[in-house]
This record gives sequence, C-alpha cells and structure tokens, in this order.
Amino acid sequence: MKEALYLLVFLLLAVSVNAISITPASISLDFEPNFRGTYPFYTTNNGDATTTVQPYFGGDLEKYIDLVTKDPVTLKPGETAQFKFTLRLPSALNKPGIHRTNIGVAEVPSDTGISGAIVA
Repeated sequence: MKEALYLLVFLLLAVSVNAISITPASISLDFEPNFRGTYPFYTTNNGDATTTVQPYFGGDLEKYIDLVTKDPVTLKPGETAQFKFTLRLPSALNKPGIHRTNIGVAEVPSDTGISGAIVA
C-alpha cells in the first residue's frame, strides 16, 4: 500500500510541474563601499503550459536590494521575461566574509491550487 501511495504522489507531482529557468545563474561581486548597481535577470518558461511567476529575494544582503520589477509576469511556453534589481551597499558591513543572497522567481499558484516551483 505504501508503494502505491508514493507512486500516486509522484504521478500527481509529475503532472503539475512547469519548467522555468533563470539566467544568469549567479553574480559574484566584491564589496565596494557605497556601491550601487542595477542588474537584469531573465526567466524563461521552458514548459508546455502558460505560467505566472513573481520575483523574490532574501538572504544576508536583502536589506540592500530593491526589486525594480515587482509585479508578477505571465509567460506563455517559450517566452522570456526580464526582471531587474538594484543593489545599494552601505559604507561598511558588520560581518566580513561571503554574503549570500538569493534572487529568483517563484511560480504563482494557479486557480487549480496545484503548482509550486521556485528557481533561484
């Protein structure tokens, strides 16, 4: 019975997965006091169904990030959308070392309630 339940859950998940990708995969920057820069990133709907995505961010430097593009975007199969974020660093950081911050897109749940992909 357990095997049947796992198979059922797997099949339900396989039907509800949409393929979205994001580029660039990462950006590495060295700290510069009072640095300010705006960067684009792109998300593509590689699936076969229309999907809506919402940009998000979080992590060590999230208080220094502003999303220029904040609204959800609906993408048809094969379509790509551009989002932008601005990074405004302070004159100094309290903690030395590597600081990781994720910026990505999350799939907005559909009316059916079956959805959920996050790409960072």
